[in-house]
Amino acid sequence: MLVLPLQWEKHTGPDAVGQHKLVFTMDESVNHGEFNPMTIKKGTQFLVMLVEANSSEMTELSSETKDDTLKRFRNQMHALLGDIATINKTTVEIEKEKMKSKLIGEGIIQKSTTELDINTLAAVIIRLKKYKNEITKD
Repeated sequence: MLVLPLQWEKHTGPDAVGQHKLVFTMDESVNHGEFNPMTIKKGTQFLVMLVEANSSEMTELSSETKDDTLKRFRNQMHALLGDIATINKTTVEIEKEKMKSKLIGEGIIQKSTTELDINTLAAVIIRLKKYKNEITKD
C-alpha cells in the first residue's frame, strides 16, 4: 500500500465517453519512496481511497499492516457480495460461488478466494463494484 500526501487540484468531465478526470498534485519535496509515476503503465487500475489528512482514518490506514489490508479487502469483497445478493434476491453463498467459478475459469484461483492476494482482491473489488453499478441501473 502506498500512502501519498496529495492536494486536490481539479475535476473535469464527463468527457465524450463519460469519463471523469480527477487531478491531484504532489509537492516535489515530499518523500514518496517507491512511487515513481514514470514506471506505471497507462491503463493500470488502482483501488483508491480518499482519506482526509489529519483524520483518524488517516492515522489508522497509514499504520495498517499488509495483513490488515488483506482483511479489510476481504471484508469489502464480502460486503459487496452481500449487496449483490440482496439486489439479485439470492444468497451471499450463491453470489460467491458464481464469482469463484469465474475466477477459476480465468485461472486466477484454483479452488478458493483465500488464494487472492491484495492485488487480485483489489481487482475483484473493482469488478464487483462495476457489476453492482450495472445491476442497480436497471
